[in-house]
Amino acid sequence: MNKNILLFSILVLAVFLPGCNNKKRPDGFPQLYPCEITVLQEGTPLSGATVMLLSEGGSVPWTVGGGTNDSGVARIFTHGEFAGAPLGQFQVWVSSLLQ
Repeated sequence: MNKNILLFSILVLAVFLPGCNNKKRPDGFPQLYPCEITVLQEGTPLSGATVMLLSEGGSVPWTVGGGTNDSGVARIFTHGEFAGAPLGQFQVWVSSLLQ
């Protein structure tokens, strides 16, 4: 009987937990669009780099950026937790420590 209760509890959590992760966006938060950037250094993917998108003219007040994986690809997030980037013109800054 305890196995059935445990299984039921796990199923209930599996159904309800995904809804708990929907974080409320701050007021005035822009619409976001999927964004990935590939960073190469001398033709080789640069892993472990930080990528920041700085809006030109300060039109986007939110932080926009991500980190590169082993393939040099950075998935971009806005405000550190929402996938994607707002529309706009950005300067792209890449920072990496020498290994």
